[in-house]
Amino acid sequence: MSEFFKDALVDIASNIIWIIILTAGSCLLYLVKNGFKTLKLFIRLKKNGIISFFPNRDSYTRDRPQSLEKYLETAEHSLLYVGHWLAVSIDQKNILDTFRNILLNKKTVTIVMLSDNLNPEIITKYANFFGRPAEDIKKQIENCWAIIDEWRLKLGAEEQKKLILKVHSEFIGHSAFLFDLGQKKSKALIDQKLWGLDRKNSYGIEFIANQKIDAEENTLFFRYMNSIIKLNDHASDKNI
Repeated sequence: MSEFFKDALVDIASNIIWIIILTAGSCLLYLVKNGFKTLKLFIRLKKNGIISFFPNRDSYTRDRPQSLEKYLETAEHSLLYVGHWLAVSIDQKNILDTFRNILLNKKTVTIVMLSDNLNPEIITKYANFFGRPAEDIKKQIENCWAIIDEWRLKLGAEEQKKLILKVHSEFIGHSAFLFDLGQKKSKALIDQKLWGLDRKNSYGIEFIANQKIDAEENTLFFRYMNSIIKLNDHASDKNI
């Protein structure tokens, strides 16, 4: 009987070893196969300059190692904002305080937003796009510019010289912060809006210039950057 149990235990142990070997082999094969796919994905993202992705507004703060305000202050030469309007209110001016800090460090800040004298047809398009009443869109733009104009007047003469305010009347689906345009270490944070959803339901992509990749290769970063530059070039100086 003891010999029978010994043989049975040997068979069981042998089967377990083979199960372990086959399982390990399958896992290794899966990891190699999917690891190669992951590597190709990583290379594709890096080639296009993508270094981070934020699926919603909450992740901007939850998944970022520093606050948006501190992130904006990483601009070494200049900061350009292009978009619809800024999230500022009478009680919430953190981003304007950040702009002031950047200006105090003798860096240029350019703000390009929707005109407070928009054609009603454009306002209606934005109302449909953001799923909000047209009157709300109009008031949002006007209030934002009023706050920025008031804030600008409190800046020193040198800071005002470094501040550029511009307006546009284009229909765009994203806003962006572009850091150090024309420099080797330029980067961008794109906030992509979705049709029919409010701005808070947008998602974000963070890019950094890849100097090893020629701009003519039409990477996603350079396509976004060229779009932002063109909008900035076509925008008009704000009447102040």
